Amino acid sequence: MRIATVIRIERPQGEFFSPRMPGHGRPLTKVYLRPNGAGRSGGAVIVVAVLGAYEPAILGRPGDVVLLTYPGPFQPGTEVPFEDLTGYAVISRAGQPRAPI
Repeated sequence: MRIATVIRIERPQGEFFSPRMPGHGRPLTKVYLRPNGAGRSGGAVIVVAVLGAYEPAILGRPGDVVLLTYPGPFQPGTEVPFEDLTGYAVISRAGQPRAPI
C-alpha cells in the first residue's frame, strides 16, 4: 500500500490498445503521483497508465491524495498499468480555492 499525491494528469491524443483489454482502442490517461515522503524530486514519481476516459472522481485531480496497492515494489519513474494495481482510491480531495472576501 502506498499513499501518494496526484501532481498532474496527461491525456495524450489518439486511441491506445492493450492486449489484456479486448475491443476497440481507448483514450489513455496518465496519472502522475508523488509518493508521500518522497519530497519534490522528479525521480520519485509513479506514473499510472489508465486505458479509458479520464474520470476525476475515480482517478483524482492534481492535489488529491490517493491510496494505491500494487502486488510488487513500486519502481519510481516507471509506468504502472492501472489494471495491474490491486487497489486505487482517492482518500482526500485538494481544497477548493476560497473566494476573496
